[in-house]
Amino acid sequence: MKKLSVIVPCYNVEQYIDRCMESLVTQTLDKSEYEIILVDDASEDSTWEHIESWEKQYPELVIAVHCDENGKMGRARNIGLGYSSGEYIGYVDSDDWVEPEMFKTMSDIAVKNNQDIVVCNSIRDRGSDFVKDTEKTGIRVNCVNINSDGLRKDFIVNMPMQYSVWNKLIRRSLIVDNNIYFPENVAYEDIFFGTLLHLYAERVAYVDVTFYHYYVNPHSTVLQKNADYHKDIMTSNIMLLEELKRRGAWEHFHDELELDMLFTWYLGTVKVICLRYDNPPYDMFCKLKRDVLELMPGCTDNPYIGGCMKEFYQLLVQLLACDVSREDLNIVAQNFKKV
Repeated sequence: MKKLSVIVPCYNVEQYIDRCMESLVTQTLDKSEYEIILVDDASEDSTWEHIESWEKQYPELVIAVHCDENGKMGRARNIGLGYSSGEYIGYVDSDDWVEPEMFKTMSDIAVKNNQDIVVCNSIRDRGSDFVKDTEKTGIRVNCVNINSDGLRKDFIVNMPMQYSVWNKLIRRSLIVDNNIYFPENVAYEDIFFGTLLHLYAERVAYVDVTFYHYYVNPHSTVLQKNADYHKDIMTSNIMLLEELKRRGAWEHFHDELELDMLFTWYLGTVKVICLRYDNPPYDMFCKLKRDVLELMPGCTDNPYIGGCMKEFYQLLVQLLACDVSREDLNIVAQNFKKV
């Protein structure tokens, strides 16, 4: 068994995959201890040719997987897990890159301290002005144990790991034994996966070092304007709510998970409506309100709102109980951009 499997979903990234791979094959972690699984999600450019080239260059390190149909990031990551053999799993997006010490440092901490998850810092990177904070401050590690319902509730409310998967090492057995997976054929899949992680992780270490470079790619899924797939944020959250109910977690941690979904589902979608469209789609907002009020009745009275939400977000939650016109929504969007 390898110490680590790094799963990289790839779709139309011929411009970026080589930069990503250069950072992965030059890790200070010994090459015998990890594997890189490249999953081509039916790319329409030369991405697959790049992947094949890397596999030929590093046959003992790289596993190349080609998909005939596009299933979006969620399916590619799920497929990659099926090929993995590592004790820990790392996910890297194919237009991003990592620092050379990332995986050795994090995997050593994971194994030494028997952690379920190790989390590092990331930077939104547009250029080359990054200065390694290891050179300035060394490495600080904060370990937490979640071993009671009370601590689990605090963990869910605070969501300290956030929802992204690319700045983490995750014990493979945590994912497999608890059937944690990504929803397929939808965007915003990290919300689903990240929330489930917060239900089951018991030992988490935070490494106060910036290892991960999140490339601010204007062509990325998250940043494209007026794209239909932005509506997937609502679909992913409804799928998550159904999954939480199926697992019994919604009943057990109702107030905590409801607060979380007010952030990821309602406020997250309002953010998308306001920032990812030139003209805020009024029909999308109306559907959001109907779904939230139908599936989370009484959510505007959640006991955590007053203590856990900024005043601006509290005002947005109050819109659930109001009639909001198209003109009102445009004003909300203008204010959101200022905030």
